[in-house]
Amino acid sequence: MRRGRGRSAALLTGILALAVMVGSAGAEIEMDPGCPLFDKVLVGGDLFMFYRYDSNPYFGAPLATTGKGESSYGEIAAKLRWAAVKNLGWTNFTLQTGAMFNSTLGADFYGLAENTASLDMELAYGKFEDLFESPFDLTVGMQDIRIEKWFLVGGTGRG
Repeated sequence: MRRGRGRSAALLTGILALAVMVGSAGAEIEMDPGCPLFDKVLVGGDLFMFYRYDSNPYFGAPLATTGKGESSYGEIAAKLRWAAVKNLGWTNFTLQTGAMFNSTLGADFYGLAENTASLDMELAYGKFEDLFESPFDLTVGMQDIRIEKWFLVGGTGRG
C-alpha cells in the first residue's frame, strides 16, 4: 500500500508540473443521465496555473512587502461545470451550471495580491440552440461571452 501511494504522489506531481509548464488543461466527459429527462449529461473542468519568480524586480532594492530582493507569485484557477442536454424537437436545450475556484500563492512584488482564495458561481444559463431549425441561438443567464475563440466578457465577481 505504501508503494502505491508513492506512485500516486509521483503521478500527481508530474501532472501538476506539466500543467504549470503548459499553463492550462481541460476535460469533459459524457455520462449516462440515468433518467429520460435529459438526452445526455456532461461533466467538465478546466485547470489554469501560473507561477512567476523574480530575483531582481526592483534592480536589487529590497521589496517593501518582504524586505527581500526576490519574489514569487502564483495563481491557480479551477472550473467545474455540469451540463444537461435535451432535444425538444424545435430546439436543442442545454442547461449548464459551473463554479470557479481562484487562489493566489505568495504576494506579487507590488504587494497588492496576498494569499487569497475564492469560490464563485461561474456559469448558470439555459441555451436554446438552432431555434425552429434556424441558425439562431438564444442563451439566457450568467455566461461567458465569446466571439469565435476570443474571450470578451466573463469571470467571477459578477453582480
